[in-house]
Amino acid sequence: MTNIPLPNHSEAKLRLLEAYLDRYLRAITLSGRTEEIFLVDLFCGPGMYAGEKPGSPVAIGRKLSALHAEYPGAPKTTFLFNDADEFNTKNAHRYL
Repeated sequence: MTNIPLPNHSEAKLRLLEAYLDRYLRAITLSGRTEEIFLVDLFCGPGMYAGEKPGSPVAIGRKLSALHAEYPGAPKTTFLFNDADEFNTKNAHRYL
């Protein structure tokens, strides 16, 4: 965890992202026409914020984990993330 507070605009972005991924991942899985899903998170931030609030890479990782738990036959997923600050990517890796 970091001591960095989750900014309000990032919290709003995460709510939208999670709602979108819930619907998108389920729909694309149930369609049966997709073999692999690629997700990319540019400028991922530190991964986890103060107060154990997840950032986008952790939120996405959790959604992918939940997808494969609920649908064992879900398409293969590839998730890439990066940030200009190497601390952020290393920190996010720790939580994933």
